Amino acid sequence: MKGELTAIIEAAEEGGYWAICPEVPGANGQGETILPINNNTLNNLLSEISQECNNVNVLINQLQLSDITEKQKAQILAEILTATIHLQVHCDESFQDLIAEEMETLPDDDEID
Repeated sequence: MKGELTAIIEAAEEGGYWAICPEVPGANGQGETILPINNNTLNNLLSEISQECNNVNVLINQLQLSDITEKQKAQILAEILTATIHLQVHCDESFQDLIAEEMETLPDDDEID
């Protein structure tokens, strides 16, 4: 049986991040970064892109509601358009270069046990 769990990730006041899964008692964690990425710029961009994608998913779910008005539909579509522009700006060639540089730090397949 498949199910969905919620991950709540927040920036900690003292720096870094904390995370919990409300559906699983004791499932929590903290760390300096959200992702195991060495490059801070790439880590921040990936986190920002992740948040924007989550926002788009929420907007798509809102579009699927049967009782939204045309005005609400227009507002949701405008927000999706804004999000796609935001994503496009961040996913340029320099972003791709950061990913390639991070991949270069990983061991080759034949070096992994």
